[in-house]
Amino acid sequence: MRDGLQYLRRRRGAKWERLQSVEPQPIYVWLDRTLRVRMIPRGDIARVIYLLQPFVWIGRGFEQLQIRYFASLLSAHSVVLDIGANAGVYSLAANRITHGRARVVAVEPSSHSFELLTRNIAANDAAVKPIRSAVADQPGTAKLGLPAGVPTGFGDAYLSLAAAGPGEVVGVDTIDRIVISEGLGELGVIKIDVEGWQLRALLGAQQCLTSASECTVIFENPPDELNTHIPGYSQEETFRLLRELGYSILRWEGKSLIPFGDKVSPSGDFVARKGKGK
Repeated sequence: MRDGLQYLRRRRGAKWERLQSVEPQPIYVWLDRTLRVRMIPRGDIARVIYLLQPFVWIGRGFEQLQIRYFASLLSAHSVVLDIGANAGVYSLAANRITHGRARVVAVEPSSHSFELLTRNIAANDAAVKPIRSAVADQPGTAKLGLPAGVPTGFGDAYLSLAAAGPGEVVGVDTIDRIVISEGLGELGVIKIDVEGWQLRALLGAQQCLTSASECTVIFENPPDELNTHIPGYSQEETFRLLRELGYSILRWEGKSLIPFGDKVSPSGDFVARKGKGK
């Protein structure tokens, strides 16, 4: 069995390399067993999704559990904010699941990833509004840094207040300001993937998080030691803020979402919920 899986990975890897040698055209990829979108075969997110295609049918595709849960939250009336959209996987999924009827806004600061995002939106003729911006607790500018040895566009790019180091200067806005400027009204789902910047992002979203009667926030919480670029950052502050705003917190453990307790490691993938089904 293991040999067979390794063979499939090698075979998909060889096909991916061949795709890199020609002018990129959109290809179909499966995100779940009944969820298919078109993506430009460029960038590490698309590469991982492509390599894992044979494993979607056994539930081992790219973030498949999280995408399936995300899909369960959506309806034609949903208002979705995809923060740190990268190539737009969650935004494209929301558009496909709701047949273009949900209001979806995708926010991405990286110039490289934003180009892929807009091309993927066009390839799917998706009703998704792309915005090139980072998010924090106040508007301004910041450096979008890259870990040593990581190519531009990889999902581990992070925001930093430091001017030194590789990366690009990007505009910063708050989620509350984006919600107002786009006329989004009450948010239903927020996906946040900002490589450790989630506390700053949530601090800039307090108005919309408080005013929402029902809202789900899907986010990743990396270990403190991976967030040395954020002065004063602490994982516990993220959870404290969400609880103060009336959200209950659950954590992914294997294939299940379970209530998050203080004695459990605060690193991992989380869901914060407010309102019905809390």
